[in-house]
Amino acid sequence: MTYVLGCLFLIVGIYFLLRDTWPSYVYGMIALGNGVNLIIFSIGVVKEDAFPFINKFSEFVDPLTQALVLTAIVISFATLCFVVAVIKKLNQLGGDT
Repeated sequence: MTYVLGCLFLIVGIYFLLRDTWPSYVYGMIALGNGVNLIIFSIGVVKEDAFPFINKFSEFVDPLTQALVLTAIVISFATLCFVVAVIKKLNQLGGDT
């Protein structure tokens, strides 16, 4: 279910990027970032009542996907800030984008 929702976010993000207004670019970047995060998170195995470390009484959950999603959140936020700064500069220069 999470994988399908991530793919849906990717489709919505691409749709917004194909439109010709600057708020659509921002919404598209947000949707693409969230879609990629959901897809990466769905790849990892989520087990109920399991800890992300080895214990005698619990199973091992690989924390790599959680670390990748956390890193992807930071990268997508930085990319979003860069896109907003570029769009703001283009509007200051008199562009219609």
